[in-house]
Amino acid sequence: MNDTRVAHAGLAPWHLWLVGLLMLVWNAASCYSYVMTLAQDDGYFRATGVTPEIAAYFAALPAWYVATWTVGVWGGLLAAVGLLIRKSWAVWGFAVSQLGMAVNSVATLLSSEAHEVLGMVGWISAIATIILGAFLVLYSMAMKRRGILK
Repeated sequence: MNDTRVAHAGLAPWHLWLVGLLMLVWNAASCYSYVMTLAQDDGYFRATGVTPEIAAYFAALPAWYVATWTVGVWGGLLAAVGLLIRKSWAVWGFAVSQLGMAVNSVATLLSSEAHEVLGMVGWISAIATIILGAFLVLYSMAMKRRGILK
């Protein structure tokens, strides 16, 4: 059954469930990491291999970075929920989340300090975040256009 017939039948296509559930788990993990990082949780840092230099880098983030990070991770979690319950506002959720994460990703890519502390992993993460976010915005727009998101 194609997506159009599935939407008319009132069912969500299988890929919406796959993308929605993966993004729910991904964003929930991102929110957990956000909370633990801002709390400077030593146990979390030890378990995830965060060095004292990386912990200090995150502790010194400017307020604007933390604000856009907040919008990015929590907006992504809310958007994933919106996608799973087939709400059209998920498009805006992913767009706002992507904007916040893209600002941070570009800042990371342009920062010599970030490159020094985070290394190549920081660059790869920043680029992957931009690509994933763009996919989610385009995917949710396509689902809305096909009438799957109401």
